[in-house]
Amino acid sequence: MTVLKWPLPFSNSFNQQHKLSLNYSFLLTALALLSIGLVTVASASIDFAAVNYSDPLFFMRRHLLYLLIALLASVFMLQHR
Repeated sequence: MTVLKWPLPFSNSFNQQHKLSLNYSFLLTALALLSIGLVTVASASIDFAAVNYSDPLFFMRRHLLYLLIALLASVFMLQHR
């Protein structure tokens, strides 16, 4: 298992070393859409999760876990391209 070390792909030293150019408007738009999706999943599934899983935020936590896995995968791919 590899441990992520600094500099991570979004730091300035990584960008200078690897000539990585990020489109920050795209990044902010993607983060906004991911946040809206997380809130939508949470608000749409609270009643169902409370009745069936006795945890009102069950689906939100699961969705957040998948988002974190995707974020880690994207950081890994940016480091090894």
